[in-house]
Amino acid sequence: MAHKKAAGIIVFQEKLGLIRYLLLCNLRGEWGFPKGGAKGGETILETALRETKEETGIEELEFQKGFKEQIQYSCQRSNRKFWKTVDYFLALNKNREVKLSSEHNKYLWLPYQAALKKMIFSSQKEILKKAQVFLGSKSSSAKTNL
Repeated sequence: MAHKKAAGIIVFQEKLGLIRYLLLCNLRGEWGFPKGGAKGGETILETALRETKEETGIEELEFQKGFKEQIQYSCQRSNRKFWKTVDYFLALNKNREVKLSSEHNKYLWLPYQAALKKMIFSSQKEILKKAQVFLGSKSSSAKTNL
């Protein structure tokens, strides 16, 4: 079975202590994070940045050090099966403006619970849960260190 590599970014914003995640809706009606396949000799991070920029127009991101998660699953397209590995990074975006590509028709900035309800794939829900825990532990450790 062929193997394809992809990467994406869980983009979030924080305002007055409330975290909202960016979800994109593809043309099949599936909500998820910006992501896509690697090209040429790109690193995983370069792929994630390129795909996020192509799908959302977002370029200015503040990556959260220490967060990198991976999911793997099998896919089938045009009667071809392949194994897909997707690496996700977590990044803060301070600009709410999103410019969707033709791959998506809607986007939302949602708090954690609402984002979980929108998503249908369990692997992406698990990644979102890990991001939420990571951000929660980061803010509590920052508060304890004050």
